[in-house]
Amino acid sequence: MPEENDKFIVDGKNHRKEYKKIVLSVANREIVKSIEGPGVLKDAIYAEFKVNKFVDDASEDEKKSIKWSVKIGSVIKEVIKQKSSTKYGAIEGNGRVKDSAYQGVVLKLEITKDMFSTFNTGNIKVLAYTNKPMDVELDVSIKWSGVGHCISLIRDVEILNPAWTTENVLNCMRSIAGYDDINFRILYGGGATPLAPGPKIVNNKQLETKLKSYLNHGEGKTENTETGHASEDPFYNHRVTVGHVCTGISGGFHRKKNFDYPNEVVTATTPSNVIIDLNPINNLKKTAGKVLGDKIDNLYTATIAGDIGQQANYNNDFSKKDKDKLFIGWETEATYAELVGDIDGFNIGNNISSFRGINLSEIFDKYYSNISKSTIRRRNRFNTFKKEGLQNLLKESEGFATNFAYKHRNKVGGLFSEIANEVKEVYDEFVKWLDKEIIKEQKTSKNY
Repeated sequence: MPEENDKFIVDGKNHRKEYKKIVLSVANREIVKSIEGPGVLKDAIYAEFKVNKFVDDASEDEKKSIKWSVKIGSVIKEVIKQKSSTKYGAIEGNGRVKDSAYQGVVLKLEITKDMFSTFNTGNIKVLAYTNKPMDVELDVSIKWSGVGHCISLIRDVEILNPAWTTENVLNCMRSIAGYDDINFRILYGGGATPLAPGPKIVNNKQLETKLKSYLNHGEGKTENTETGHASEDPFYNHRVTVGHVCTGISGGFHRKKNFDYPNEVVTATTPSNVIIDLNPINNLKKTAGKVLGDKIDNLYTATIAGDIGQQANYNNDFSKKDKDKLFIGWETEATYAELVGDIDGFNIGNNISSFRGINLSEIFDKYYSNISKSTIRRRNRFNTFKKEGLQNLLKESEGFATNFAYKHRNKVGGLFSEIANEVKEVYDEFVKWLDKEIIKEQKTSKNY
């Protein structure tokens, strides 16, 4: 504190010397006292950690010099600072493009497969320090279900193809899933300018095969024989057809809420086997009084209305007796894994503005990670769809089913087969299932 004799006189007035506290940083001293961040990561590919307490006299320059490492077992690997297209830090020696997203006190860490002691579980310690790793660390438990593993494979594709845009990667995933033929590319791009085919993974058949097991859906008569889906954490206990999530994201990127599908597909370059030319008979009326060739919302068609409409056509084609009809679930065109994938794809696509400007792996992470702060996420998937998607689902399912019937049957059969009843039957069963899932969701989301 200034003493009495620190006073001095200038021009007859008393003045006091001003004192400024100066903290001299000790070279390489440790200033971190504690770290905060998630203790449990489920299906998370990215996570953020922060130094939340320093020694009292730590300077701002010292804080900027904080280093980060990850301890896997007894091995400590430093997070490397290097420029790249990604925004997340990766640990030394994991074979990835490395990039630091931290600026001193904050670390955004990419979770990688070498952090796991078994296929889907791992325990790491995150360390922050000035000079060398000390005792200031945070224990983190990691668990990936099939969903998390699938997202990590998508991240592998991004790493292998750094020049690809988010949509390039997305179109590649749809191609692997089997949803990149001319019908889908017209659905997203329009008849005159359909999307270009998705790019292919080069020289990595093993990666493509792994992705296909999650993306390319195959019908099964039971839960255990259905293929092309990813399992979830037991907390959610669903299976997700990830290929359907991708079709929904594409629908969001190329949303057309009043898409004249029958007329859009008729172009000089459209193969004859996918033409749905309703123009000569566009004024004929169905028994319900609707003009043939319903306009559709392509996001619904790419997701849940497509599956409901296909199952309605299946029931209509075979004139099944009521007791023999199937609506949703195993052995149908709308299995539970497909419906969950449809709902997730719709939710993301319908809120695509919240998911723009980031990699595809980040889109999936933002929706599926247990630490996501997004309002649109897996935790409230069913309630979100009921609020945002259910209102127009019946109309959109009827519209798709009408067009589908015309395309996949002879023209006369397509014109005069009334399919609205079959659509309503499948739709009603879907709503019953959705309401049951919402009740489960409300009970469990509070505890996750």
